[in-house]
Amino acid sequence: MSTAATPKNGTDALYISWMDFDNSAEYFVYMHFAEFEKLQPNQSRQFNITINGESLHEKVVPYYLSSSTIYSTRALSTGGQYNLSIFKAKNFTLPPILNAIEVYTVKEFLESRTNQADVDAITSIKSTYKIEKNWQGDPRHLLRCTWCIDTPTFLRKMKPVVQVARFSPKLFFNI
Repeated sequence: MSTAATPKNGTDALYISWMDFDNSAEYFVYMHFAEFEKLQPNQSRQFNITINGESLHEKVVPYYLSSSTIYSTRALSTGGQYNLSIFKAKNFTLPPILNAIEVYTVKEFLESRTNQADVDAITSIKSTYKIEKNWQGDPRHLLRCTWCIDTPTFLRKMKPVVQVARFSPKLFFNI
């Protein structure tokens, strides 16, 4: 992170805003900060962050050549306009900086991502062969596991499991 945004006027704040056209949407914000200038003894930088006038984080001091991340610990869901302000704390000489910002929205999927028949089949296999360990991915990978002692014969004969991801343009959004 070798670049940063600062206000044009050293006494101003940084303002970032976006509109929510879906009043039920929830957002998480991640902001990344790093001081990439060696500050002089008479220089200091500290700032506060608010969203829609409510304090998100106070007394942020970016570290020299080291990245730090400030994020919302709960989903933002006020609906309408979101106004993020990063402003200089009192008695500090330098304006706020922002190296990067990420805004994520929570998406609820109406369908289960895993086919329930697949879950039932794996649960049945585990129950029948008294498998107590859990695995992820292709069950044939159990052949390579160090903790697998008695791999059932039928697992050795299984064909690879192919998973297809379906994407929809409805999953994309604009901020």
